[in-house]
Amino acid sequence: MPRKAGVYAVAIGFKPGLYETWDEVNAQVRGYPGAKHKKFGTRQEATGWLAESGVDLDASSKAAQRRSCSPEPRPRERNHGQERVPTATARKVTVPNTNTSTQPSLPVSQVRDLETDRAAFLFNNVSPSPLSPILADIAKKGFSFSKSSPHHLIVYTDGSARGNGQVGSKAGAGVWWGSQGEASKSNWAERVPGHPQTNNRGELLAVIRAIERCPYPDLPLEVRCDSRYSISCMTVWLPKWVEKGFKGSRGEPVMNVDLIKHLMTIIRRRGPNAPVRFKHVSAHSGIIGNEEADRLAKTGGALPDVKDRGEWLDLDLPEEPQDNKLISVDTEIDERWLMSAEEIDLLERDLAEGDRGVGRDS
Repeated sequence: MPRKAGVYAVAIGFKPGLYETWDEVNAQVRGYPGAKHKKFGTRQEATGWLAESGVDLDASSKAAQRRSCSPEPRPRERNHGQERVPTATARKVTVPNTNTSTQPSLPVSQVRDLETDRAAFLFNNVSPSPLSPILADIAKKGFSFSKSSPHHLIVYTDGSARGNGQVGSKAGAGVWWGSQGEASKSNWAERVPGHPQTNNRGELLAVIRAIERCPYPDLPLEVRCDSRYSISCMTVWLPKWVEKGFKGSRGEPVMNVDLIKHLMTIIRRRGPNAPVRFKHVSAHSGIIGNEEADRLAKTGGALPDVKDRGEWLDLDLPEEPQDNKLISVDTEIDERWLMSAEEIDLLERDLAEGDRGVGRDS
């Protein structure tokens, strides 16, 4: 089948410039943080776009000639467009487990399955250690994996609330797995059910849907989100809330406890061989997965109102027996990402009052 006419331009990648095939472009952008590329009908249009993007083709060609005579640096040695996040340390939070049975099919609210129309690009899909044949086959379907071993399947989540913290707010949840193949068909947008309609409930619901609808539930999962609130809830304050019966610092019930308990339950049901790890990413910083999850969350917030499902799982219910096994929830932690108990308490009280609009921009 003849190749369609056109030319590709890579503005940010291993070797910026013009390319004739997608395979050539893919080699330059795949695994390069913040990569930027576009297809044009003519070479003149592509050249003009590169110039607007600050790429000097003559200088790029000379640099390419120099690179051909010297070893190519490893992708991790490059820092152009990297995520601007603090240096992190690993923290593992261990809380009592329930059971390790297979996660059941859970009813979901009115949702809309969206396929992204972005150009094919898998952020962070290149790993220093080779993927196993099984994971490599999954990667060919558009999914991406973490660089660390054991490799975690990557998903981006986000929440959105138009008029966050105000009467009439409309909240949504977005889940993004990838831009092509099976991964794009797994992307998800949903209106937050019931009340209150807050950004934080959208953030938590997005993580819930990522886990419930994970196409490969037996694999370790890395949830990437920009929500300090969600990460703080699940990795710092959860053990304290469990110990205190999900009561806040003043003895009042923790806000969003229905979603938090449900999330904790489905994480535990995955079992120790399919752990969930959280990773903070900077919001609105050009990370394609985060941008797409944000877009999906806004789409979800525009969907019709949905009644509260009223079926959130609860560890205290008889069908969720406790046992002595432990399960871990870990994350890459930097204290600057996290919210103190007082911050969470103040944020949730202000949002519940519905008249101050406290919370991050959606």
